[in-house]
This record gives sequence, structure tokens and C-alpha cells, in this order.
Amino acid sequence: MDLCKTIFEQKVQDILEIETVDVTFLEQVLYLVHLSDWESGSLSESNGVDPTQEKNINYLKAALSKA
Repeated sequence: MDLCKTIFEQKVQDILEIETVDVTFLEQVLYLVHLSDWESGSLSESNGVDPTQEKNINYLKAALSKA
């Protein structure tokens, strides 16, 4: 989460962290991926930003490939 938080801190003033109460780790991951996918698309469109922009995705891929 810290990797994503670094990007978000540069873009917004406040950050809301969401925790799940699902039983297994896999359920938690799938829930959060699904939720964040829909929410990011909705927020992008409401702010006039193309949700298919790949700049931050490429940054995340590069950082994760070093891990």
C-alpha cells in the first residue's frame, strides 16, 4: 500500500484507507481490487481525466519489477 500511497500523496490532499473484514486474504484482495477498479474509473471520469491513462500504471509496474 505504501507504493500506491506515494502516488496518491502527490495528487490529493486527503487519503482514505479502506480495510476489509473478509475471511481469507484472497477474498480481501479480490474485494479491494474490484472496488478500487470501479471507483478509480468513476473518479477519473467525474474529474475529466481519461481512466485509461497509463503513466501511473507504468510507474507501478517498474517499481514492482524491482521488488
